[in-house]
Amino acid sequence: MEFSYPEPRTLTIYGSITSTLVPILFSFMKVNIQDREIRLLRFLVISSFAIDVLSLLLARMGTNNLWLINFWQIIECTLITFYYAHVLQKKQLRWVFWAFMIFALIDLFYLEELFVINVYTGAVGILLCISYTIAYYYKLLNDLDNPNILGSYLFWVNTAFLFYFSGSLVVFTISNFLIFSEIRLMNYYSFTNILNILKNLVLAYSFWLYFKGKELVDSTNG
Repeated sequence: MEFSYPEPRTLTIYGSITSTLVPILFSFMKVNIQDREIRLLRFLVISSFAIDVLSLLLARMGTNNLWLINFWQIIECTLITFYYAHVLQKKQLRWVFWAFMIFALIDLFYLEELFVINVYTGAVGILLCISYTIAYYYKLLNDLDNPNILGSYLFWVNTAFLFYFSGSLVVFTISNFLIFSEIRLMNYYSFTNILNILKNLVLAYSFWLYFKGKELVDSTNG
């Protein structure tokens, strides 16, 4: 029997899903967490894994899973908005959340459809997340009390998000607006899967830095 290697696209799909387990495991280095931003990040990676698995199962069953991806676009942007509202200490971002939610629902049920990729919601969500990361870097430039920026888990979380969403914006634009072919959606998700793998590895490192810092504080106080 001849052995056949899996297609690169299949490898990126399973690699992306599996890579989400890495930050999940690191996020449970300590079960009880007081810091809200870490709880939000943990919930984000767990939700991402659950959505990816369910999406894959629906695809294997021959069922349309694009509706699930549309809802994930909304959930992901919502969680990241809450995360940055806490990190940036900007309660005003709750109004951004409501505006985005209203727009996403209008797009979902009126501008586009439930069972096709909602490109408008995806684009707006990506741009919002990129703007949050830029705002955080701006805050860093104006607040350099911690000279060891590379040792800050917040810096690496922000870097992971900026890298992922900036890359996704480029691929999203090329796939949805500049290339018109039957394989554009598959190519889009192959590239985003690779970006997701890299993002998950950086998030895992961020969790490790967070818990390492907590251990140092506890040992000092002890």
